[in-house]
Amino acid sequence: NGISAKDLQRIMGFGSYETAWTWLHKLRTALVRPEREPLSADVQVDEALVKAGVNELVLVASESGGRVRLAHVENNDTVTCKLFAAGQIAPDAHVVTDGHAGYNATSLEKRTHESVVQTKAERREKDAVQGCHWTISLLKRWLLGTHAGAVRDKHLQAYLDEFAFRHNRRKTKGIGRIAARVIEQLVTRPPRTMRALVD
Repeated sequence: NGISAKDLQRIMGFGSYETAWTWLHKLRTALVRPEREPLSADVQVDEALVKAGVNELVLVASESGGRVRLAHVENNDTVTCKLFAAGQIAPDAHVVTDGHAGYNATSLEKRTHESVVQTKAERREKDAVQGCHWTISLLKRWLLGTHAGAVRDKHLQAYLDEFAFRHNRRKTKGIGRIAARVIEQLVTRPPRTMRALVD
């Protein structure tokens, strides 16, 4: 489930909260591989408001196989949705969304697109973007439970990356494989100072 900086400070006996916070953020910077495979096949896309100081907008993509991608964005207009799709979703994927106008032929380009507008009653029967709704529900519980709601907008993307990393590896057998992946990515990156992380 991860750990808060306050808990890490207590467990490791660090003299300052800042040291624990810096350690965790250095780890978070290594969780996203630049060459990672985009989501493919059937992908659901939706957006949600996440409390990080104030309510912040997060775009969510959920693959039928269970992988997710999350992005902290300022809005969900066509330009923003296009950038998100280009970076996270394979060009040949089939995309299912709700009826939001930002998901269209311009933002999704050549990907096949199914826009499903549902009432609450219809969603209870079969939710077209259920994967996204589950992801957001788990994310909110994690931010509140593990981090006690202390995450702020400035660093929200780092926490989204950590959540996606954990979520996408929830079925991995053996914690050593996950730790090895993080270490592998850490040693190939330039070091990050606390000042750089704060800025």
